[in-house]
Amino acid sequence: MSNLTSAKSQKAEDKPISFVLQSADGSMKSVSLFIRPEDMSIVFPSRMSVNQTLGGAWIDAFGEGLQQATISGTTGWHTAPDGKDGIDRLIQLKNEFFTKWHDLRAAAIKAGNDPNKVKLRFVDNLNRYSRVIAPGVFEVRRSKSRPLLAMYRFSFTAVANPKAAAAVKSALSLDPSGFGLSSLLSSLNTIKGYINSAKTFINTQILAPVKAFMNMSHQLLTAVQSTIAAGVSLAGSVISVARAIAQTGVNIFRTLASVAGIPALMKATLMQVASAYSNIFCVLKNALKAPKTYENYTSLYGASNCSSTSGGSPASQYANVNAFYSVAPAASTYPSVSTEAMSSMNAIIKSDVVLAPMTVQQIGAGVATINAGVKLA
Repeated sequence: MSNLTSAKSQKAEDKPISFVLQSADGSMKSVSLFIRPEDMSIVFPSRMSVNQTLGGAWIDAFGEGLQQATISGTTGWHTAPDGKDGIDRLIQLKNEFFTKWHDLRAAAIKAGNDPNKVKLRFVDNLNRYSRVIAPGVFEVRRSKSRPLLAMYRFSFTAVANPKAAAAVKSALSLDPSGFGLSSLLSSLNTIKGYINSAKTFINTQILAPVKAFMNMSHQLLTAVQSTIAAGVSLAGSVISVARAIAQTGVNIFRTLASVAGIPALMKATLMQVASAYSNIFCVLKNALKAPKTYENYTSLYGASNCSSTSGGSPASQYANVNAFYSVAPAASTYPSVSTEAMSSMNAIIKSDVVLAPMTVQQIGAGVATINAGVKLA
């Protein structure tokens, strides 16, 4: 007796091929193709470069590339139960899943939102292929050999597998009840606890500037922590300054701990302070991210000869001036940091604590410059 069974149904109603468009607000619209594509091709490329040499060749391979797919067919002729005929279905396919994708992304950018939240999915239940795609070319064709049919050719790039797509987190998100904020507060308390006892583990030659740096950095980073706890957004420039201050603190105390001949207890204390600054830097780097922005340069567009009088763009407001500093002014930071202070922070941050540590005198001079150049609110 045979155990063979009939093959699974491949009818369109059982194995539909559909497009699903997800807007930035999460709402979705889907349409299954009334007639499945006549042809479909999927290209699975590799990301590699072949280099030919006199002695042979080698290949730089970097894994799989983005898949390229093309479907083509017709949208039929007969009128479906929904009242749409083949031409209606072709117009719907083009407008709602090609044009609409571009329109929604443009609207998201204009509103200052992440355009990647707009997703177009191609779901092929027949061939078990489903991907988030970016539409490439939508081609409409008519032929005298098939005069009653509207034909299409749609090519797209697969950008992600929906099952593996990661959720997009909003910018500047740090849960006040989560580990990030409590960890930040703990490190700040550690620094505060060592300020009063600084003279017991810091070289007397640089005690005053280093202690002043600890006070200044504690005040700045505490203000950042309080702002986050209140749920208020921070400017990217403020985040950058806070990270730089924390990273500078790491290298200051690691350098002081590397000085030969200091007592073990003093070295351990210096490393504890360096660890506190390091944890603050990691929290600000990994848990707090600056918001994405999209620049608008339409004000730069000018009018060609007489075009402003016949429906074209108006004359540019930047005519006869250098528009560079008006359109892209120098970023202002608050708290403010002088050029000298930023240079000193960069020097300390980039110093090699192990192979070429800065001297105690260099640390003292650099910290004094930083203290003089950082102005807090």
